[in-house]
Amino acid sequence: MSLTDAQQRAAHAPSSVAVMAGAGSGKTHMLVARYLHHLDTLSPLEIVATTFTEKAAAELRARIRRGVQASRPDDFDTLAELEAAQISTIHALCARIVRDHPAAAGVRPDVTILDEGQARVWRARHLRPALAALPARLFTHLSFSAVA
Repeated sequence: MSLTDAQQRAAHAPSSVAVMAGAGSGKTHMLVARYLHHLDTLSPLEIVATTFTEKAAAELRARIRRGVQASRPDDFDTLAELEAAQISTIHALCARIVRDHPAAAGVRPDVTILDEGQARVWRARHLRPALAALPARLFTHLSFSAVA
């Protein structure tokens, strides 16, 4: 599958791009092309690729792997680095940054991510008091009961 003109421009843009398109429009195909383009000058360890879901991240990594195998069949170093590359969800990227830089994030070095049950308990304990501490003027268009 070849890239459209717009996808080609996005894949080879010299700066950051934001891609917003509907399902089945070729976003992942274009992102793989962009990733492969960056491999001309960067290691996979220097590229960050994020998605919203684990399934999408796994699909993106698999497609990039296939693209590297097809375009650079003897580049075993790139394939090895690809396995450690930051191709993940936005949540996983943020968690990594927080773990790598806990002081800057203002958290303890042994910070962990709450699972769904822990998150529910935390919200039950902390959300209502946090909302109550906010200035009332913030709730002029949205009632406290609608938020809490």
